[in-house]
Amino acid sequence: MIWNPFFQNTAKKNNLAGVSDLFNNIVYRAHAMPEQRRESQRRKKKVYTCVACGRTLGFCWSCACGFMMCTECMQENLWGMTCNNITWTCPDCGATRNFGNQ
Repeated sequence: MIWNPFFQNTAKKNNLAGVSDLFNNIVYRAHAMPEQRRESQRRKKKVYTCVACGRTLGFCWSCACGFMMCTECMQENLWGMTCNNITWTCPDCGATRNFGNQ
């Protein structure tokens, strides 16, 4: 059950103790979902295609413009895409992206 301390304290002050239980039951039922519906709402795995080697992988370094590069190709081409090993520059649009390590 979802516990709402603010609502329960307000209910006690106004002598509405039964209202807080009713409120919590309504909120609990609203958030309950059948098991099969939960599975369908899970995030689907994304498929990435590297522009350099053409392989389809589960992870690629990507830019908002649609440029994607796998880790191996990024390591090979890192000398031309970064100068500090913290950020990389997209060769298609010129946006600066980070590696997530800072």
